[in-house]
Amino acid sequence: MADSTSVSSTQCVTPDGETCSQDGSSSEYYGTLTYNVATGVHNGTVVFNQCPNSDPSGRVDDGFDYNISASSDCQEMTFPVDGYNTTGPWAAPLRNRLGISLYGVNIYGPFEAGFVEGLVCNGTCDGGVDVPACDLTLELQCGIENVDQEFILDPCGGHALPYHYHADLSCEYDQNTLGHSALIGVALDGRGIYGLNEDNVDGEAVQPTDLDFCGGHYGAVEEGGPEVYHYHTQTSVPYTLGCFGPVTELEECKALYPDNCGVDYVILETESGSSCYDTDCQCFLADGTNTKYTAVTCPL
Repeated sequence: MADSTSVSSTQCVTPDGETCSQDGSSSEYYGTLTYNVATGVHNGTVVFNQCPNSDPSGRVDDGFDYNISASSDCQEMTFPVDGYNTTGPWAAPLRNRLGISLYGVNIYGPFEAGFVEGLVCNGTCDGGVDVPACDLTLELQCGIENVDQEFILDPCGGHALPYHYHADLSCEYDQNTLGHSALIGVALDGRGIYGLNEDNVDGEAVQPTDLDFCGGHYGAVEEGGPEVYHYHTQTSVPYTLGCFGPVTELEECKALYPDNCGVDYVILETESGSSCYDTDCQCFLADGTNTKYTAVTCPL
């Protein structure tokens, strides 16, 4: 599926519409991005067919078969993308591509359009709720054994259609490597998306503690390098990016989404309990909440 950030291309070998291979062998990515050391911005044009580059079922033996039903769709994309090629902050697309991995796999924000009854199981989940939270909601409603794993996030943090990531791109890099995590993707604004870790202390990986509400911060991405603004994936929502930064305050992030933040709320029910959720508001606190309201005070 194309969006306004890319255009169709005929450079891919795999025909458009052909089902992506389960083992990742049909993934195509061409082109080279140049990196400006001083600004931290990547520039250039790449071509990719949006197929996953690895087999999610081979990553963990949890008893589920994660079937990839995505199909090839060759796209050309230039970084930074028009509309995001000047200094931010900017709102990020709510339910579409906000960047791509270094293998040309789409990276989305936390939200989906929701799950209607019968799509995944007999349960439902509202649109504008982060996908991992929807997964937990559906598992509580239906029982994990009754949930169609084709739509649930696989061990790589992605699902189809087209195949895209919503969570840490754990299959794209080694999470156990000490020091600053590797570059694993590029955001629409040309800035790098790196894995979870910032440093290591006494042989233990350390995640950054100063990420802003977009999921970025200023720091060196390699030892001795200049401090540049860049993003990190996170273990809590928004998992990838909340916006294109930098921002300094929560309200600055929310102001980027005037038609979404503080407009519609739902109550989520998971095994952890009930909570109030501000739908389609990508600005989250460190505890994973995006509103001051509780399940009792939620303004439904």
